[in-house]
Amino acid sequence: MTTPPARRLAGGRRPPRAADWAMAALGIAAVGLIDWVTGVDIRAVSLYFMPLAWAGWRLKRPGALLGAAVAAAVWTLAQYAGGVRHVDGAIWLVNLLTQGAGFLTVGWLVALLAGRLEAEEALSRTDALTGLHNRRGLADRANLVLALSRRHAREVSLACIDLDHFKQVNDRFGHAVGDQVLVACASALMSSLRSTDLAARVGGDEFLVLLPETPREAAVALMERLRQAIEAQAQIRAAGVTATIGVVTDAPSTLSLDALTARADVLLYEGKKAGRNRVFDDVAR
Repeated sequence: MTTPPARRLAGGRRPPRAADWAMAALGIAAVGLIDWVTGVDIRAVSLYFMPLAWAGWRLKRPGALLGAAVAAAVWTLAQYAGGVRHVDGAIWLVNLLTQGAGFLTVGWLVALLAGRLEAEEALSRTDALTGLHNRRGLADRANLVLALSRRHAREVSLACIDLDHFKQVNDRFGHAVGDQVLVACASALMSSLRSTDLAARVGGDEFLVLLPETPREAAVALMERLRQAIEAQAQIRAAGVTATIGVVTDAPSTLSLDALTARADVLLYEGKKAGRNRVFDDVAR
């Protein structure tokens, strides 16, 4: 089975902030105060599940675990402050543990649900074979990149990459070898690009690379290094595959990702007509 390259985590879910922990703690404290004020005759225990659900959703399992422990302790203190007394002190411990287990169950289930939803969301934006963004993932990230470039009046470059003779690889050697070639190409992309660049597989053997704040000369030079890196991959070289790359650069005052892609695609196919295995931009036409 082919192993995809390490995925570049551009964006993704932000780590928990101190504010998230503070909100969970304040929520539990507020419910504890309500629990104490209302007394033991009015059951407010179900209110604890609201800050615990928050902790599970935002802070995942650590938040669920710590939140349950704190909530159980606060609930026990509210009971004692409200006048509850037990002849046997062990009853306090039993109640603390059982109530804490209930709190933990709810928070843990919410944390599991949040994690599953985030994983599904990430998969919907990721190419399963290569680990790169798919078209949807690139579009989501590109909107932010283009907006920032417009704000700061910076040039943006976009490259459209197509593997030459890839169809013959599938026909001659089978799709398993073709998949190895695609993964090798993705590996070359990841090792050649900068951390700010966005790479995506958008078709069978077609890739897009968005290069923020990159003028034409720098974009062409970077894509030439990438073309050589792709050609140097053992699996790609053995399959007789090369890469043709179309590069477009513009100040994105009004341009969208689709408009840049369409222009880069035209340059790509002009590069193929000119002999393949090359980087082609407006100046090279």
